[in-house]
Amino acid sequence: MVKDSDGRVVKESKVGKDEGEVLRFLDGTHASVVMESGYNHQFIRDLLMEKGYEVKVAHPLMVKAIAYAKVKSDKVDVRTLADLLRTDMIPESYVPDQETRDLRDLVRRRHYLVQTRSTFKSKMHVEIAKRWIKKHQGDLFTEAGRSYLRSLNIDAVDDYLDTIKFLDDKIRELD
Repeated sequence: MVKDSDGRVVKESKVGKDEGEVLRFLDGTHASVVMESGYNHQFIRDLLMEKGYEVKVAHPLMVKAIAYAKVKSDKVDVRTLADLLRTDMIPESYVPDQETRDLRDLVRRRHYLVQTRSTFKSKMHVEIAKRWIKKHQGDLFTEAGRSYLRSLNIDAVDDYLDTIKFLDDKIRELD
């Protein structure tokens, strides 16, 4: 939706998640753009800024605090954001630079892989415990511990060890 300075709707259309559609909708306007912060706003924000549009990223919780609506829908949200932008009342979210975003993505991905690896290590302990196998002395995930685990000839344990090795390699790459 595009509104003029008096709040009249100049242009309105439902636009899908497609950068071409968004650019076609905005073509011929000198509109300022507002969008709520979320996990997927960064690509379109960067694209619109490259194309010369002024873009503000609204903090969703602060927008909600300013503009409470009993009826909640995308159409109501769009009108609310357009009015807040028009009246210069957008509570903006911090948007880090590309280098910082890339670093954050890397750290998040590494964190997820470490969590996933921990899950598989826990599953390994469960496989051993449910069979009442005496625990190997020392760390099960050293070279000696892994050899011991392989010697048990348990398919699930072997699968988990393969997965843990894969995750170890990926974590090392990210480091």
